[in-house]
Amino acid sequence: MKIILNSNGQVREFNDYDLVTKIIEARGKKPIWDVIDMIVNLWELKCPDESRDVKINIEQYREDAIDKDYAQTKGGKQFNRRLLMALPRKLMMLIRTVYDHDELKMDSKFNKEFVKRYPSFRIGNKS
Repeated sequence: MKIILNSNGQVREFNDYDLVTKIIEARGKKPIWDVIDMIVNLWELKCPDESRDVKINIEQYREDAIDKDYAQTKGGKQFNRRLLMALPRKLMMLIRTVYDHDELKMDSKFNKEFVKRYPSFRIGNKS
């Protein structure tokens, strides 16, 4: 069953509305990481192609790394870089839709906790 939910006429399935409603209700009642679990699950359910592509990209990053433990890559003549994780834009935007910058800082502390909870997004063997 499909219904139109938004003003621009985009068609959404009814269960999409139900999932989003559960996330919005949980936002005020559950800890942030419980809600992020729900968001990650929603992203994996609704974006299976992107999920698959991210896994392929992570494998490519791992193969290209000169230091497999810390995912250090050769950035060019002037620098090297370390990659911690691959956070897909759609997933990041879903999280940002629920929590703004003041409520959830996506800083190095967040990144470390994210890869601890979701190791499939980690690029290096160690974080």
